[in-house]
Amino acid sequence: MRERAYRPGGLAVDPLAAERVASWCRPRGVPPHPLVLLHPGSGDNFHGRRWPTRRFGLVARRLVDEAGAVVAVTGGRGEEGLAREVAEAAERDVWDLAGQLDLRELVALVARAQVLVSNDSGPVHLASALGVPVLGLYGPNSPLLYGPLSRGSVAFHDAPPCSPCITNFNYKTSRCRNPVCIAAIDADPVARAALSLLAARRAEAGA
Repeated sequence: MRERAYRPGGLAVDPLAAERVASWCRPRGVPPHPLVLLHPGSGDNFHGRRWPTRRFGLVARRLVDEAGAVVAVTGGRGEEGLAREVAEAAERDVWDLAGQLDLRELVALVARAQVLVSNDSGPVHLASALGVPVLGLYGPNSPLLYGPLSRGSVAFHDAPPCSPCITNFNYKTSRCRNPVCIAAIDADPVARAALSLLAARRAEAGA
């Protein structure tokens, strides 16, 4: 895994969307509980970019049990099934928001989060622009090109010599039917990194 240097962004949050998101978060206990977002989708061009939903679920379970986090699963229309799989694997009360947010609301939600765990997809870059730490999951694509930039972010990438096999130059497509690269990332180090980020935020808040 590689930690990347922070580069400040400048993404603005729509005030009306921020109010809506805040009204949804309060009944869930955010704050005082930390909000962590999981994004198991990656677009439809190559599903080999997707970390297994079961591992997202295992991370969610540990965040709820060990940090008292409120875990929300995000996704676009058509990714509702992925979110359900994550919630089922978590076996906890996971907040399923897949297919329910417009872009302004997604930006406002990401801005409220303390951590985002995501495949290589748009929310990684939204979070980077908002200064939210990202735990990015990379297999067939390179975090050196597409990784998160916000302070505290980590790109997980334990790939074989054939990786990266997708880039913007081949439209992020591949014929690979056995993406061992993304499957090589275990849930435990991702969960530990997320718990460490939450602990650091608690320490900063109490200082």
